[in-house]
Amino acid sequence: RRDADIAIRHVEPRQPDLITRRLGDIGIGFYASRDYLARFGAPETPADLADHHFIALADKQDFERRAAALGLAGRLPARILRSDDLRHRLKLLRAGQGIGTCHHWIARRDDRLVRLLPEIEVDRLGVWIVANDDLRRSRHLRTAFDHLAAAIRRQISGG
Repeated sequence: RRDADIAIRHVEPRQPDLITRRLGDIGIGFYASRDYLARFGAPETPADLADHHFIALADKQDFERRAAALGLAGRLPARILRSDDLRHRLKLLRAGQGIGTCHHWIARRDDRLVRLLPEIEVDRLGVWIVANDDLRRSRHLRTAFDHLAAAIRRQISGG
């Protein structure tokens, strides 16, 4: 729709008139702040998550489906703080309000956060950079596209 010259997407673009480049994947895992872990300890198994405070997306059904996949059906954490705002969930996580999911690339940049149960990858999201066909005609747009692609690749790969 030409709403933007360049976009970053987590869903593979299907429009044939767009120029796309896959930049990689973003992994998501369980994290908690050092303060939270000092007060409540760390879960050693997925089943231990039910004994902790949790920070989750507002979508209760998605949370319950993911919990069931970890073997927690019928044994959900007693205290779950919910929000659809990633920034809000990160603030709660950093403030020691519970265990939550976080993108690995964000957590790597924050020494307050500790990865828990590293054998569990909660999710992986593809990352694409997308532009309209003006990219072929505009040197400035191409320069911005290439710069953003390189910077995002470095962030998600840990470089």
